[in-house]
Amino acid sequence: MPGPSLDELRPLLARLALDGPQPFDRLPCANALNCTRDGTYACTSCKLVSYCSKDCQVKHWKTHKQDCKDPLRSESWKPLWIMENRSPSFITEDAQEAASGSMWSQRKDLAFVIGKHLWGNVPAIDIVNLPSNEDDSKVDLSLVFAASGDLRNVMKTVNALPADYSGQLTILLNDIDPYIVVRNLAILLILGQVSDENMAVDVALHLWYSVYVPMQHPLVVLSVLMPLLKRYEAHQPFSEVLGQNSTLSAVIPPKTMTLLAALVRSDHDAQEINEEIQNMRFAPSRVDLHHRQYCRLKPSNRLAVHEFRRFGLVLPFGARNDGFNRPNQFLFSPDGRWLQNGHASPLESWNLEEIVKAGNTHGALSEDIFGCLYFFLSDQLRTLTQRLKRFRITFHLLNQNATTLQRDICSGALASIIPKDTAFDRIDVSNIVDVEYVGLSSVLHGGESDGNDSGIFHELGCSPNKEFLHKTMAVMIDYLAVLYDNSQPFEEFLAVQGITASLLKAKLKRKETHTIVPHRICAPLGAPRNALPRFPTDESWYFQVQMGYWHGSERYVEFCRKHPGALRTILATSTRGWCVISTTGRLLWLRARASVYVCQNEIVMPAAGSSSSSSAQNGTDILVAMPCACVVAPGWLDAFVRVASVNMQLARPRQ
Repeated sequence: MPGPSLDELRPLLARLALDGPQPFDRLPCANALNCTRDGTYACTSCKLVSYCSKDCQVKHWKTHKQDCKDPLRSESWKPLWIMENRSPSFITEDAQEAASGSMWSQRKDLAFVIGKHLWGNVPAIDIVNLPSNEDDSKVDLSLVFAASGDLRNVMKTVNALPADYSGQLTILLNDIDPYIVVRNLAILLILGQVSDENMAVDVALHLWYSVYVPMQHPLVVLSVLMPLLKRYEAHQPFSEVLGQNSTLSAVIPPKTMTLLAALVRSDHDAQEINEEIQNMRFAPSRVDLHHRQYCRLKPSNRLAVHEFRRFGLVLPFGARNDGFNRPNQFLFSPDGRWLQNGHASPLESWNLEEIVKAGNTHGALSEDIFGCLYFFLSDQLRTLTQRLKRFRITFHLLNQNATTLQRDICSGALASIIPKDTAFDRIDVSNIVDVEYVGLSSVLHGGESDGNDSGIFHELGCSPNKEFLHKTMAVMIDYLAVLYDNSQPFEEFLAVQGITASLLKAKLKRKETHTIVPHRICAPLGAPRNALPRFPTDESWYFQVQMGYWHGSERYVEFCRKHPGALRTILATSTRGWCVISTTGRLLWLRARASVYVCQNEIVMPAAGSSSSSSAQNGTDILVAMPCACVVAPGWLDAFVRVASVNMQLARPRQ
């Protein structure tokens, strides 16, 4: 059924734009029903909202009191398992699984823990880092995001280029998941084709991250995508203009375009969507897992995170949300199923210190973390929109398996949009360098997995009981991993993966000094392999470690060509790793989580009833130097969880 044209929709969009929620450039006064001024005076108690005057604060107190006095903000708040004097479910249930030997795939709560990764789960990175590498604002660059996930690394990379960059930027954007591909397509078209910059940024932001959107947003999306759907011909590449100097070409399978059409046309019932969200995010079986996160947060941040779970809106805490009443079609399946797991958060995708800094610039305080995120994303999307107009950027969008991408490029199967002799400066392969997927050797050689890599994984893996202990300890003390030098276990993992032979075969060499990303998140660029992450202030420690979503055990490796003249395209990916590979003699890098690879390094903790009682009270001293897998007496583990989980806000170590 044909949809309305853009010309037919323009009058309606103009009218709705005046009536609907307006984007914010400054933090609004929280008395938003009666005031449209900026909020400049924060509530001294919670600092979640601000007011333009004392008068507005007094008038709004009856409403704000519910949040300001919320039990989650109480200094005496404790997780439910403490209040009920029991062990947390994430220990008892996993222990039962380990004892029975049941498979992970047989878990009753599987629907809550698996799902699509529509939002990235590690902070965005700039895969070019021009000042430390080419250092030439005129250089042409060709980049590949072979298993791209969302657009965060693309946006981070483009926005990090100097303002006077004048080279030709070519970006190949591929992912096997059709939902990710259509989301990326929609966001790029909105940013590049909606003439009102403020509207484009706001629609893209909420399409990316908010569960509900204003009424006019689906109409904007429809006005951009419907002409494309009308022109689409099966198996034929198509091209779209993005801004004044940028273009997007794509080869997308018919099934994916059918999905796009279904999402655009979907009209979910708000009440049914709300029930779906509540079932996924507030299932009784998951309360302890959410409270485990809350243990590490300051009171106001605890409430802010909880509010996002309830409403799913990336907005300042004090902003009006009554206009956000349409379910976001791009976060649900056509039949209204939530596509991600119950713990997915936009905060996973970005550096929280950068988020807070951007929020402060617009008047938001760190307590209002999602308000800060709103302003951060608005700034980043606005910069990307402007660069689509100013820079010469060519996007090539694909929806296929990353392991076949090299073959299809080199064979000329994609010659309609990518010449077969194209050489790439960076290739980001995301998450299949891990042994349970493709493996390091296959990544470096550009081939598909031969099926033998899984044997390495099982050889290094723990017994069920050790694996259970590893999981439960790691989730309680992830932030302690940042204090542990995991460089040697990582070297052992690479050795088992056969890195020496793989590098020799691929004619690569490993770089000692990194020039794209540090060896570890928050470590200095150019530091040695054993350098620990640095947190110069207490705030840095809090936002990166206690509130941050990364694990502390992630690692990066950079490689370079031995013979710069030898061109080769290598594509692969990993759930726990990132990889960028040079085909023009420049750079290759990857990231992998060391935590899953050091199971052979064991430490025996004191048994319950021995001298462990004092140790359990000081879990930091015991666990700081602990490798990622341990053998722990169950009694000691239970004691540690009961004591340490009550107050997980550990002080920043002196560095």
